[in-house]
Amino acid sequence: MKNTIFFLLPCIMTLAGCMPKTIYPIYKTEYSQTMFQKDNMIVYEDDNCTVTYNLWSEYGNAGFVFFNKSEENIYVNLHESFFIRNGIAYDYFRGRAFSEASRSHTTVSRAYTPMAYTGDNATVAGITAIANIATAVSGNAVAASSSESKSESVTFQEQETICIPPNAAKIVYEYNVQETLFKDCELPNTPTKNQIITKNYSMQDAPIMFSNIISYTVGHAQENIIIKNDFYVSQIANYPESEVTEVITVDECGKPLYGSKRYFKDVTPDKFYIKYEEFQN
Repeated sequence: MKNTIFFLLPCIMTLAGCMPKTIYPIYKTEYSQTMFQKDNMIVYEDDNCTVTYNLWSEYGNAGFVFFNKSEENIYVNLHESFFIRNGIAYDYFRGRAFSEASRSHTTVSRAYTPMAYTGDNATVAGITAIANIATAVSGNAVAASSSESKSESVTFQEQETICIPPNAAKIVYEYNVQETLFKDCELPNTPTKNQIITKNYSMQDAPIMFSNIISYTVGHAQENIIIKNDFYVSQIANYPESEVTEVITVDECGKPLYGSKRYFKDVTPDKFYIKYEEFQN
């Protein structure tokens, strides 16, 4: 029996060494001085509107929530609005037709998805709920969320111009910040807790720079107003899964969950992550 145990032990250790290690590169960003952070949002504000961001998701959510503060309809011109990454412009209007199986999804499609929000809480402070919906692709939970679907489908054409009524908001969500893993030779691929290195970047040497250019008009005015919100990645650090996530077994009310879930510990709207697996040397 002892000989069997000694024989199996090296095999088990060999198999354990072949298991991939889950790593989470965390990307921290800086943004234009015209924006500020409030609650769980990065906020831009002018006399007519409030534009909010929450980048937190896998690959980074570059979408935004446009809230109309004025007393007139605001028209966001998608054909003159762009997402720009490292100098390359991507159109927000792409002239597509969509087929939607259900309007009660718990996740948000990558395709442009407008969502209006009105009522007593339709204020600058009240649109936190919309910002959370906009980033529901991942949210705080590590596991992917589910979605409801129905058998019937509806086909609709993408709108070139979005009309947003007074004291309401719509979500524009199309692009991720970074869809491929950025590697830096100074960052260890499979760090332990004591090997974590944070690489800092300035605006001049940032590996990822991105912007949203948003064009809109107010009411029947002919004047086109242009907003430009700039971001750049200022920090990157690779973390082992145990350092950035934790297993939750009870909900906010202290009741046991049906099966434990893994959640991120430190979630802020100016960060995003890209998960990968690496075999240890």
